[in-house]
Amino acid sequence: MTILLNPAEPVRFVAPGQEKTPEAERIVYLLKAPTVWDRIAHERALSERGIRRHTVLDLLTRARHVAGKALEARPGSARQSVLQGLDDYEAALRKLAASGHLPEKAQMAAVDALLQIETAMAGVFDLIAHHDPVFATMRADNLVYAEASGIAAAQRFLTGWQNLPLAFSATAEGIDPALLLRLPREHVIAIGREVERLLLPSETERKNSFSPSSGGNGRTGSTAGKTPRRTSRSQPTAGT
Repeated sequence: MTILLNPAEPVRFVAPGQEKTPEAERIVYLLKAPTVWDRIAHERALSERGIRRHTVLDLLTRARHVAGKALEARPGSARQSVLQGLDDYEAALRKLAASGHLPEKAQMAAVDALLQIETAMAGVFDLIAHHDPVFATMRADNLVYAEASGIAAAQRFLTGWQNLPLAFSATAEGIDPALLLRLPREHVIAIGREVERLLLPSETERKNSFSPSSGGNGRTGSTAGKTPRRTSRSQPTAGT
């Protein structure tokens, strides 16, 4: 379900790091307000291009599946240690996912614990990737997903920008990829995350989209001189 927006008005997305810049100088990207059909078309485009993201749990499941073969030259105690490490990683990941309602200090402790295990397991994942092409491909997919999905999102939803020293131009197929190369990489990634947020809003955002202020019918009305929606969010939704 998408956030209900007025399709006639662009969504204003403030570029990362520009929140405190004077408004007259602030870099803002204008995005097409997505519909449910846009979501389907976007997901299809990602699939056709082979752009996919695997959850950490998917990676752990595959790692467990092939760990025995990858570590067959290691002593039994070493193999057991690695398998225990995979179990600890999953436990830390689930603890982090369940920490959203906890105080900030507890959340940060869960993040630190996960990062420590990730660092300790990096070499093991490299070894497994060396022995298993499927696991290696999954890691490679995740490595490029943020930028690749950002490029695809910008091509489909970017309709203009403000305060960039570039002339915006696009065809029926969307913005020229050569023009995208001239945008800051972190901006392209952030655009992809913002489009993802618009296409797959949180539970709170879904409820707000049906708030009484929208007239009680779930639609955003259009009035002359109305200021377009403005947002600066660029953080991805955490997933497992």
